Amino acid sequence: MQTATATATTTTQSRTSARKVARMRADFLAKNNMLTKRYPQVSPLDYYLTMFGRDVDEEHVLLLLQDKQKYHKLSDIDEILTIAQQRSDAFIFPAAFYHSYVNMDTLQKIYAITIDLDGVSPRDLANLMTHNYTGVRPSRIVNSGHGVHLVYMFTAPIECYNYIKPIIARMAKILKARLSTLLQDGHADYKTSIMHSYRVVGSLTKLGQIATAFAVDDPWEVTRLANLLH
Repeated sequence: MQTATATATTTTQSRTSARKVARMRADFLAKNNMLTKRYPQVSPLDYYLTMFGRDVDEEHVLLLLQDKQKYHKLSDIDEILTIAQQRSDAFIFPAAFYHSYVNMDTLQKIYAITIDLDGVSPRDLANLMTHNYTGVRPSRIVNSGHGVHLVYMFTAPIECYNYIKPIIARMAKILKARLSTLLQDGHADYKTSIMHSYRVVGSLTKLGQIATAFAVDDPWEVTRLANLLH
């Protein structure tokens, strides 16, 4: 009797999990369709050429979570994209670090503020677009899987002197709070810092779909963005 009950419970859980995965995959496709109708899609290469600008050939840190050696220092963006395209564990930092040692103390430059909105549904995305992202439009939006990334790229990299880091962090926190007011199903990830890594555009999501990017607006001049947020 107990075995039959346990089997029935396992079967029910499996069906529930399968329905959840199917819904998440369908939501990803729905969000892609919504974004395609509103904005031009950009290639992974164009995305990183815009983000890194003149520093595109500098050394970048690629994080491969399933590798024994997780951090890879590479200066060829094409090589990074080639490595990442068939993987669901590939992340890159929108930042540069002294000697490529990744921590807040060695943070040298930041190329974008990325707002990670987790669990964003098609309804949430429609609300974000309808309300014009509270009037502060991201440069790019990435459909990263279960959520979306709103990416506020800068016209030039920000040199991260110690007094600058808390200013950028405060800007990110304000953006998260503003954007959260437009979400019904998702939420802003307040655990991510300004030096966090994000899924490589063109790589695979956890469910094997391709992370896509769309051009919403131009990169920001940092003082203009700061003035809008204060």
